[in-house]
Amino acid sequence: MPDRFKEQFDAINEASPRPLAYIPGDDPRFIYEKGTILARGEDAAEVAEAIGARFERTATRERAGLVRFQTSDPGRHPTQDHQVDDALAAVGGRRNGRTGAMMATRNHVISITDTVCCPGDEPDPVPDGTPLNPAPSAPRLVEGLPVRVLVVDTGLVKDIDKTFSWLTGVTTDDPLEPERGLIDLYVGHGTFIASLIKTVAPDATVEVDNLLPAQLSGARPEDEFGDDLLAVLDALPGGWPDILSLSAGTDSADGDTLMGLERFIDRLALERTLLVAAAGNNGSTQRFYPAAWADRGDHVLSVGALRSAPGLLDACFTNHGSWVKVYAPGERVTAAFTPMDDSPPVYRYQHSSYPGRCRWLTPQDAYGTCTCQSPRRTGRRTLKDSGMSPANADFQADLRTFTGLARWSGTSFATPIVAAMVVNEMIDTGNRDPREAARTLIGKQALNATVRGMPARALVPSGWQFFTYQAP
Repeated sequence: MPDRFKEQFDAINEASPRPLAYIPGDDPRFIYEKGTILARGEDAAEVAEAIGARFERTATRERAGLVRFQTSDPGRHPTQDHQVDDALAAVGGRRNGRTGAMMATRNHVISITDTVCCPGDEPDPVPDGTPLNPAPSAPRLVEGLPVRVLVVDTGLVKDIDKTFSWLTGVTTDDPLEPERGLIDLYVGHGTFIASLIKTVAPDATVEVDNLLPAQLSGARPEDEFGDDLLAVLDALPGGWPDILSLSAGTDSADGDTLMGLERFIDRLALERTLLVAAAGNNGSTQRFYPAAWADRGDHVLSVGALRSAPGLLDACFTNHGSWVKVYAPGERVTAAFTPMDDSPPVYRYQHSSYPGRCRWLTPQDAYGTCTCQSPRRTGRRTLKDSGMSPANADFQADLRTFTGLARWSGTSFATPIVAAMVVNEMIDTGNRDPREAARTLIGKQALNATVRGMPARALVPSGWQFFTYQAP
């Protein structure tokens, strides 16, 4: 049986400049920086006293307001990280007097990948002539200031607008070169998201930032990511955007906080920007950050995924719970993935499909054919984990050629659909407050969905076509 978490961890760890770890067991939930704990600057002295002289205090990142404590040499014991546990145990239940949050935590990894967030599967090519789903909306003559959306993700493929006209005007400071030969893992993730926003809301002004670069497997430690995200937002011409679309995140060790994102989320509350954030694909009620901060106020809108089949039912992979505020189509969505040219690129699958059952153990009659089961695939990382040599695994893994569009699943892709619907609400009503527009949109257009047998709210764009998937 494929071990998707282990396969994804290996991909992220191999790409990371810092050694990473996870807590072993039957249900690993997050990845973190090995041999390191975090404390706020205001708590650093008390944390240092608690852990004693065994652990070395490292440099303070002034802008993030955090102190990193090196608890061990991360390369000394490749499969162990006991000293992080010992250091956190020494700090014990101490909590920050201002926020009430834990004084010390692991340095969690923020990621787009499906063990920690999105996507919920790997992309599939679609036959030539397959329509976009959602179908494109018609642009309008919009007066006044544009509605600005920032996508923070893996970047935007250069010249993608020469293939897909609806992406004209999407900008990025660091365009990705179009793929030749093999497509890198997750390189098209940000492009796919930008395509969905412009398909549903063609009048949006969209910028894509590659703060979660594909060469790092779409992953960054929370202390880096929170600091750099604030820097990106503060440097934007025109100031913070109306909407920030983020299809990344993580569970946390204590379920309480992500220390590296606290400054960002506190600042966000003071701005007018709406964060539309993916709820994650762990099929769990476990709180997933930053989406789970939707419980703090209307500056965050958390988005789960509906399945593609009719009925307004949840996708089997979506996270769920009271902290997930709205659901949108997120299973087998069709959007732009690669440019079309004379040398179409090829994708080598990394993960094998699950034989005989859903990855999340959901009843077959309730969810139909799940994305983890079909299409049938043989993945190189699954083969390597089974003991096959890397060369043979590369040879035996499935390859697929992409000629422009792809079909992909995850709360990653429900998120930009909701962001785009908020854009349309702002344009249609002239309401320049994105948070108020989101509340109004949900109040006017939300449908009654069923998520794990419980009632929930769903937003479905006019161009979306529900369909019953037929396995190839």
